[in-house]
Amino acid sequence: MTQKTKKVMAHTRYKNADGDIVVGTTTVLNRLSKPALVPWANKLGLEGVAVGKYVDDKAEIGTLAHEMVHCLLKGEEADTSDYSQNQISSALNSLKSFNSWYDGVEIKPLLLEEKLVSEKWQYGGSVDCYALINKERVLVDFKTGKAIYNDMAYQIAAYKNLLEENGHPVDYAMILNIPRAETEDFAIKKWDNLDSQLTVFMCMLEVYRTEKFIKKGEKKKPETHSVPCTKPVKVRECLHCGKEIPVSQKGNLKYCSTGVKRQPSECAKEGAKKKKRLLKRKDTKLTKALPRIEKKEKVVCLKCDRKFNSMSKNNRVCEKCSVINEGVESRTYRMAPIKNKKS
Repeated sequence: MTQKTKKVMAHTRYKNADGDIVVGTTTVLNRLSKPALVPWANKLGLEGVAVGKYVDDKAEIGTLAHEMVHCLLKGEEADTSDYSQNQISSALNSLKSFNSWYDGVEIKPLLLEEKLVSEKWQYGGSVDCYALINKERVLVDFKTGKAIYNDMAYQIAAYKNLLEENGHPVDYAMILNIPRAETEDFAIKKWDNLDSQLTVFMCMLEVYRTEKFIKKGEKKKPETHSVPCTKPVKVRECLHCGKEIPVSQKGNLKYCSTGVKRQPSECAKEGAKKKKRLLKRKDTKLTKALPRIEKKEKVVCLKCDRKFNSMSKNNRVCEKCSVINEGVESRTYRMAPIKNKKS
């Protein structure tokens, strides 16, 4: 027997384990600027359309479309008594688009419209669908619009983090755009890695909390739980202790750093000592040195007094004399400094 579901409230409150209210994901991302909405709203105004009423109507259609999809997955019947006939018709178009995708996949819903809270980062969110799709654990977010935009990934990155923190691993995340009209397109977009998008969300969470702190006029800023707004960096192992250290832009950081300019760490000191010990060995004197690429100049050979093209300023013996004298290649020939004879 099917069961009718009631209309869902647009705004949801999230509470942590202590019963304190935490901010929702959508509220945090509302701080993002959307410049494309300005000319769009201006166009509607020139056409004589009330923007506020138009947006509310589209939001109602989206809410009903979400309910219809969830009810289909749960085997229930959606309650449409609070919606107009035009809104019901548009929502049915979205459901039809969903069915065309739903019939071609093997899907087993695990969580539907699940409210989750991050105790670590102190924010909440409602996950549209977490399901097994073709034996993979997938986060699915339903959208009812004209297209899928890049900033939508910030929201599902936050939802993915909520799922994983609450013990629900995610293989990949996807947005399913189910259009309300024939003029809109059905689209799917998938993400395997959302680390960068999660960094953006955490930065926006910090912005939200800082603005709230400024608005209240408090003298001391409260402790926040968000991560610093830094770009993920590559790491490498310290050549002395083996610990992971961030790779600098030039890629020349080989040892642990103290973070203080011109103050080497213990690892760097030990590395310098090791380098000195290697240079003191006798066999290092015969080690090939990398050839210095400099402008060729004609100089007089110190052995045969003939002119030849010198590879560097230290190369003062021609190749023929070098081979005869030392039996090695000219590029490895090393001369001792010439002492001036006493007159």
